[in-house]
Amino acid sequence: MLGHFLNKRQTPALSLQGLTPLLLSENALWMQIIADDNLALAFTWLCQQSKESSANNAVWAYRRDWAANKEALQQALGGDNFAFATVDLVEIINDAGHKQIQESRCPQDRLMSRAIAQVLQPHLTPLLASECTHLKDNGGLKTASAQTQAYLQSHPNSLVIKSDVKSYYATIDHRILIEQCHYLLPNEPILHRTLWQFLQRTTEHAGTFGEITQGLPLGSSLSPLLGAIYLSPLDDLANKSCAKQGGSDNTKVATEDTSSDWIAAVLNGVHLLRIRSGDC
Repeated sequence: MLGHFLNKRQTPALSLQGLTPLLLSENALWMQIIADDNLALAFTWLCQQSKESSANNAVWAYRRDWAANKEALQQALGGDNFAFATVDLVEIINDAGHKQIQESRCPQDRLMSRAIAQVLQPHLTPLLASECTHLKDNGGLKTASAQTQAYLQSHPNSLVIKSDVKSYYATIDHRILIEQCHYLLPNEPILHRTLWQFLQRTTEHAGTFGEITQGLPLGSSLSPLLGAIYLSPLDDLANKSCAKQGGSDNTKVATEDTSSDWIAAVLNGVHLLRIRSGDC
């Protein structure tokens, strides 16, 4: 998928196109992540998310003992001893009525993922493509649809292609993604290690353990942001291709409610074929 495309097309530096480093003091973001107010906000989110959880869900015990759990968590985080737990694989019935295996993290890991996302989102979203409308404050599906409709109204002869990256989350290359995080956040060594643990997770199902070496977990607070980081080079290539083909009115690219769905509208049929073939 995109990792194969990035490795195949050009040098590894291509995976960093469209990214701008955030230059802060060492571990500045990490200190914000482990701060009392940020963990308290993440705990409030966890409580809201777990209101409908079953009576035997581990989240209730974690919530009841939050004061002690918070103290232990902060000690681990402050000493750089935090580690994500093994992820349970559970069987659910999806919206289509089919059985599906889904990752289920423990309450503390869900809280920690949320705490990281709360700090990174406002810092990194301005550095990523504004066309990534699935990110918080970028408008979502309604904005993507409105932008596309407005463009087509002013360019009625445009050709349109709507597509997505097949199995996008499941095929994300961890090595490329962590390289992008190192480039974006050059002074965050503790956060780098924590993100690598988040990605390279151990799973368990019916007594069988496995190692996840690629892909992002669905439903995690961190996944939309990490997915947008990973796709930023493709956004950058599309924008540069637009400039080469005659200016900003030649191509309109928007990503929708998930980071893998995208729309391109072009005035030149030849350029449309070039985008579809990946020859940007």
